[in-house]
Order: sequence, then structure tokens, then C-alpha cells
Amino acid sequence: MTGGALPPGSWRRAAAALILAGALPPVGAAQAAAEQAASGADASVSVEVVVRGLDDPLRENVRRFLSISELEDAEEVTAREVRRRHRLAPGQIREALMPFGYYRPSVGSELEPEGAGFVARYRVEPGEPARLRRVDVRLVGEGKDFPALQQTLQGVELAPGERLVHSRYEAAKAALFEAAYDYGFLEASWRTSEIRVQPDRLQADVALVLDTGPRFYFGEVDIRQDVLRPELVQRFVAIESGDPYDVDRLLEVQRALSETDYFARVEIHAEPETAGPDQRIPVRVVTEASDPRRYTVGVGYGTDTGPRFSLGVLLRHVNARGHRARADLQLSSIEQAVGLRYGIPIRNVATDSLDFFATARQEELGDAETDRYELGVSQVVSWRGFRRQLYLRAQREQFEFGSGPSQESDLVFPGIALTRERMDDLLYPRFGHRIRMDLRAGLEWLLSEVSFTRYDLALDWVRGLSQRTRLLLRADVGILWTDDFDRLPPSQRFFAGGDRSVRGYAYQDIGPRNAEGEVIGGERAVTASLEIERLFYGNYGGAVFVDAGDAFDDSPELKVGAGLGFRWRSPIGMVRLDLAHPFDDPDDEFRFHLTIGTSF
Repeated sequence: MTGGALPPGSWRRAAAALILAGALPPVGAAQAAAEQAASGADASVSVEVVVRGLDDPLRENVRRFLSISELEDAEEVTAREVRRRHRLAPGQIREALMPFGYYRPSVGSELEPEGAGFVARYRVEPGEPARLRRVDVRLVGEGKDFPALQQTLQGVELAPGERLVHSRYEAAKAALFEAAYDYGFLEASWRTSEIRVQPDRLQADVALVLDTGPRFYFGEVDIRQDVLRPELVQRFVAIESGDPYDVDRLLEVQRALSETDYFARVEIHAEPETAGPDQRIPVRVVTEASDPRRYTVGVGYGTDTGPRFSLGVLLRHVNARGHRARADLQLSSIEQAVGLRYGIPIRNVATDSLDFFATARQEELGDAETDRYELGVSQVVSWRGFRRQLYLRAQREQFEFGSGPSQESDLVFPGIALTRERMDDLLYPRFGHRIRMDLRAGLEWLLSEVSFTRYDLALDWVRGLSQRTRLLLRADVGILWTDDFDRLPPSQRFFAGGDRSVRGYAYQDIGPRNAEGEVIGGERAVTASLEIERLFYGNYGGAVFVDAGDAFDDSPELKVGAGLGFRWRSPIGMVRLDLAHPFDDPDDEFRFHLTIGTSF
């Protein structure tokens, strides 16, 4: 081929090629278009799932079964995956309704584009439920007439004509088997446990037949410990060889031993595999002694007391009879005390004791400075939901008011105190109460220099109004009867005012005064407080409060204080900073109160 000429017929082929080239994009452009289409198919989209026609718990269970619901919060979702899961939805909805007895629901579904994603809508009509036709729930074997098992059987919520609910069937099955095991029928087994459903007839038959097998019994009880005398430990063990096997009784033994504070670890071994031919299971109790000594350190602060410090040591294992000894030191700007206590366990070793104690204390009470020395004995036991303390105290108290003469008073008095405390949290309770009552009396013909009777009642109550809001109420009442008040020492008189009394007033600054204007205490006292507290951010919050009270001889003239407070729920208890206004004291406009410690 020479020159620019084309062979015959070539011009036609060239023209066709030019026309085809003009109709198709270049190779690079075609590749880019293909990639763009592919990326569009895999681009992330959003999805919203709407279920109508059902109420909870059916709707909740349907959403749990719907796999498409998982895509609502997913970060990367493709349209292809949304469509795939949408196709599975009707079957998943039907499966979700079966446990509630609905085997023939009507399910409508649609998937609509909306914005950058989809809305999946499902309209469900559950239809008529399957109902129980025949119900065969019974016990066979040795325990078939056992009262506790019969009571469990009567509580089964399965009856002919009722809607089939699978959870009731499972609950009945679990309750019967667990009751049989707990009461010693350790070889219980199911002869029959089944649900037969006829979806076309909307009927179901239930069969639960439990063979209890033989009952097992406790064998010999072996307690391994080297802390207490065997006869003392035996008080905790409420089981004997030959008693019917009962899981709750084993747990009670473990709890009782753990609460004594003599043991750091308590394990109970009672394996059914170790039972002999007589179905008796040997019981082995393995213990680990607690540390012989326990030290305690406490710190706090209050506007009334200033910094507070306490130090204590408990000797847990004085001897094999379970005796314990304790020494305590308490220091603050208004009180310094040292005390010794020796305890002997009685009756319930874990909670009951006979205590001998001695205390030396320097204290400021009102405008009095006192030195007090006490010797006493008390019996502390659990009684009708209370801790009951019967005590006898001998007390010598030296005191003086301001620049007045020093006085001395010797008292011997018996008393009884009842205490009950219930709360859901020791550091920050939201539900709870505390009650304390104390009645004591001294008589001149029983070694007291002054005859008197004193009664105290203290009530604290807390209730959570919401997850972060609490209502706190407090009330204290005290009454004193005596014919020689001037000879009665300040420790037996009543004072009011301060952090835990009437805020806005100085510590124990409310009460009758002598001719020099010094607070000497009264024969009566009444105080009350109402506080609403809320945590606004994390463990930080605030409070509003109003307090009222008086210490008096004849009739009260209530002093009222109110204000605002800052609250910090710290690891060592509530930090409370209050600004209170005393409405009945013209000399004080505001007073700060700061306390650190337990909040209730």
C-alpha cells in the first residue's frame, strides 16, 4: 500500500469503525462507570423498622427475633443486606409469636426507600391463639405426696382452655424439678416432658410427669476447725445425721458460721455421689480461721466536732470459748475517749453476747466541760426484729459550767435499748430506716446520788424519689423525769443545735440557760428535719432542708433553721456542706455546717 489511498472496500470498514467508536465511551471511561455502579450498590444506607398491630411483650419479642432490627444501629449497612433480611422477616415474625401460642398470624411487609435509606414496615395480626386441650402435670415416685412438692404442683399455671404460653410450661418444669432437688429427691427425673401442638386446630397438649425417686438424708456431720470448742461450733449446725436433705439448711449453716467473724472462709461439701445404700449423704464443713486481730481506722470532719479520728483493735480469738476483746480510741476537738470491751458469746454465738466495758471520756456538753468514767455490763441479743440491749452502768462524772464551781455526781442505773436498722446501702442508702429507743432509770436507794428516769426515741427515714433524688426525714424526742435537776450531770440532760440537730445554730447552743447565760441543758427535747437531696452531675449534687427543735423544761419554743447544701457522694461517705439561716436568732444570719461521713 503506497501513498494515502485505501484498498477497495476499506473505506466502508473504516467508516463503520469510526461510527462505533463514537457510540461507545473510551475504555477508561467504561471502567470508571463500572466502578461507580459497584460502589453505589455497596454504599452504606440507613434502615428504620416499624412493627404495628402488636403490644408488648409480643412486639418486643418480635423485634428481638427480627434480624433486620440489628441493622438500625449498625455503622455499615448495604441495600443488598437490607433486602435480604427483609425477605426473612415474615418467617422470623411467625417464629417469635409461637412461644405465646400464636401459630397462624397474618403478616404484611413492605420495604420503602426513604431519603438515604429504607423504612421496613410490618403489619401483624396474631390471630387466634392455640389453647391447651389436655394438661397432664403430676408427680410419681416416693415424693408424690410430699407436702412441699404438692404445694409447688398446685402453683403450676397450666390448665385446659388457657392460652398456650411456652414460658409458663418452662417455669412449671423448672419449679417442680428444683423443688424436688431442694427437698432431697436428688435422683428426680422426667418420665415425660413435652408440648404437642396442632397448629391447624389451634390446640396443644402438655405432659409433665416427674419421677421424684427416693429421698436422701444427711449423714454424719464433720466440722473441720481449730478455733472454737466443738460444742460451741455445734450451736451453728442446725442439722443432724438422719435429717432429710435440704439445701436451705446447708446454706443456713454456712451463713451462720460466716457471720461469726471467727472464720474467713466456710465451705460445705455434701455430694450426692457419696451417699451410701441408705441414701445418707455425709456432710463435711471446712473452715479457715480469720485473722486473730482486726484493726479499724476512721476519719471524719464536722463543724461541731472539728476533725474526728478513731482507732480500734479487735482480738477475735481470745480463747477457744469464743471470747473477744476490743479497744477503741476517739479524738475530736470536743470529745476524747478511750474504751475497753470484753465480750462473751451467748445463745446465738454470731449475734448475741454478754459484754463488760469500761470508758474514760472528756467531753463538752452545752457550756459544760465534763470528765466521765463508766463501768458496765450489757446483754445484747436479737429480739423480734430488733437488737435488744439490757445494761447496767456505774458512772462518775465531774463537770462545771463556765467559771462556776466544779461538781461531781455518781450514778448507777439499769436500762434497755432497742435498735433496728434496715437500708439497701451503707454509704448511700435510697431506701431504709433506723429506729433507736433507750429507757434508763437511777434510784437513790440503788447507789445513785440522784433519782431520775430518761427516755430517748430517734427515728431516721430515707426514700428514693427517683434514681438520683432522695427524701430524708429525721425526728428525735427526749424526756427526763427528776426531782433534783441541778445535781444531774450534763450527760443525762438534753441539748439541741448543730449539724445533726438544728442547723443554723451552734453545737448544743439551744437549751435553758443559767443566770450567767450559759446553756445548762433541759428536761425535754424535740427536733425534726426534712431534706430533699439530688445528685445533678455524677456524684455531685445539692439539697434543700428545714430543721426545727428545742431543748426545754416546760414548753418548747421551736427554733427553726433552713438552707441549701452541697453534696458529694465520696468513697468514704457523703460530704455535706450546708449554709443554714437561723430564723429565731437575731445575732446570726447564716452558719456553715460541714460534715464528712455516712449519709444516714
